[in-house]
Amino acid sequence: MRTYSFFMLVVLFMAAASCSSNTNNPEEPFRLLWEFAYQGVPEGLSLVTLAPEIIGNNYIAISPDRRLTNLDPKTGEVLWSNELPENAWITTNNLLHDSDTFYIKIDQTSKIVGWDILTGTKKWEGALPSGTFFDFRHDALDSQNLYLTGNQLSFFVFRKNGEFLLEKKMDKNPRALISDGTNIYVSQAWRPEGSESSYSRIVSYNSDSMDEEWSYTTQKGGFYTASMQLVDNVLYSGTVSGNGTFISLNANTGKRIWAKDLITYRFLVENDTIYVNNSLNIVALDSNTGEELWRTDFGVGDASDNIAYLNGYLYHSHGSALFILDATTGEVVHREPVAPDGTPFGNVAAANGRVFAQSDYHLYAYEAWQ
Repeated sequence: MRTYSFFMLVVLFMAAASCSSNTNNPEEPFRLLWEFAYQGVPEGLSLVTLAPEIIGNNYIAISPDRRLTNLDPKTGEVLWSNELPENAWITTNNLLHDSDTFYIKIDQTSKIVGWDILTGTKKWEGALPSGTFFDFRHDALDSQNLYLTGNQLSFFVFRKNGEFLLEKKMDKNPRALISDGTNIYVSQAWRPEGSESSYSRIVSYNSDSMDEEWSYTTQKGGFYTASMQLVDNVLYSGTVSGNGTFISLNANTGKRIWAKDLITYRFLVENDTIYVNNSLNIVALDSNTGEELWRTDFGVGDASDNIAYLNGYLYHSHGSALFILDATTGEVVHREPVAPDGTPFGNVAAANGRVFAQSDYHLYAYEAWQ
């Protein structure tokens, strides 16, 4: 009996040790791996909508300081760092790139540049024949083309070598674009005269002919801040103003699959679940039905920062703090009250066992929660 009991104690001890080495204690600090101080003059993160951008396994790109900087995600070593063209600040919601090139349109100008991701050197420069670009919107690309929002009622199509192809004029400003290589989907938002709420529309165009294939319109707010996501031929997005609405559309027909009254600033779709930042809460929805699965109320304050997902956990900054949530239940498993430099946390990214969080003056790399 003593031999058996000793054996069981050894097994239990090893199991406990294994759990403690692979699972974080909520009382323990989030493990900091490295930090990077911005090299340029940082902008207040209240103005920054661009999250750190993870590119494969080899790069993490940031640009809150009027520079575009490529870092080694494992060490934080600077691979290269360049001032943005014409000292422009990337104010866009998304950093457009493929595996080897950044595509950067210069806000309030007609210029677009292609930068080599590996070296940081300029590969080419293109320009609009007339008009200017406008940031604070979501652009798109596919294997052949770039689709870029303009300053007026248009979006523009370029080849990925900087060659201008065409201007597509619309009746309302384009807000976000997404392409599947066959169709380009464009969201819009506007406030009719005398209306207390905004209206919005999503339009599908054939990428070759630019003929309209379908449109969907709602009077429950405008697509002002949210991107669109296309998953398994279903298109998702959400509106702000009024009660707001989050919608699921058949991408082939534009027919609504479901809708949920919910204001949407940022969202992401992971594992048949949609996680929505509605400013005061994170709300989880079943992507197939729109059913609310859980809602986490942060108590005070509001925030429009993004949400990152990795291995069953969500990462989201709210107020000054960085929260880690169980993606299945919404339980807050850890809270970092403020960044190590004493400023609020901002947008985040997560991949390859690491979480990258912005502050006003640094990018911080943490070991992912387990």
